[in-house]
Amino acid sequence: MIVIKILPRNKRIAAMAIFPFILITKGSLLSDRIRRHEMIHFRQQLEMLILPFYLWYILEWLIRTIATGKDSYRSISFEKEAYANEHIIGYRKWFGWIKYL
Repeated sequence: MIVIKILPRNKRIAAMAIFPFILITKGSLLSDRIRRHEMIHFRQQLEMLILPFYLWYILEWLIRTIATGKDSYRSISFEKEAYANEHIIGYRKWFGWIKYL
């Protein structure tokens, strides 16, 4: 994990996992909760061999956004799993995001 402070300050985005980097907003710190959230995304990316993760992520966001007519970031299965488990230290089931589809 390599942390880079590169993202512009934004109320909606604190960090972003793009394997093997965690990009965080300038002037901010990487809290334990955010680190665990982004580490879940690293594991998801590795499970799906990285590139398919990004394709699935974008496709799922696009389908959910078209279906609801609003930004559907929080309804993406990868995000649901990460938010549901960001308080847990350690163990996470392989392909745990599938149950959030």
